Amino acid sequence: IQNFLREKLLLDLKEICHNKTSVGVPFLGYRIMNDRLRLLPNSKRRYARKMKEYKSMYESGLWSEPVYMSHVMPATSFIQKADSAGFLRKINYELRITSTKNYQ
Repeated sequence: IQNFLREKLLLDLKEICHNKTSVGVPFLGYRIMNDRLRLLPNSKRRYARKMKEYKSMYESGLWSEPVYMSHVMPATSFIQKADSAGFLRKINYELRITSTKNYQ
């Protein structure tokens, strides 16, 4: 394989490097750690911003409840994959969302 890559495709493979890190690895909005999955700060900010925007659109009457939920559910699903129960409670409290049964 290495000969084919080098001779036909003019590519060189890098040596495999296994690293250990105590702070995890950022990947697709998450920080992947050995024993848990956390949200990156940008993901938290983006989610909070979107939820405020979505709530505003719904409360102003521009969105019906089904449209609102079609936006909220995918964003919340992304957040729930991580260890984020405390973050979700905080956002729901800040936005005065009284029922979270649709989110969980």
